[in-house]
Amino acid sequence: MRIIIIGAGPAGLSAAYFGLKSGNEVLVLERKRNYDKLCGEGVFKDVFDIVPLKPKPPIVS
Repeated sequence: MRIIIIGAGPAGLSAAYFGLKSGNEVLVLERKRNYDKLCGEGVFKDVFDIVPLKPKPPIVS
């Protein structure tokens, strides 16, 4: 299946990740070139159970 996602914010990128993980072809379109603000100041530890990234130890508290 081919999926087009409008917006590369947290929801759009999550949708893209799970779309790719399910074997789909995904295209993410974003109007802005750069993000100049963070989306929140932190994430829950549970996020790292589903995201294939791991934080550096001093960051985790």
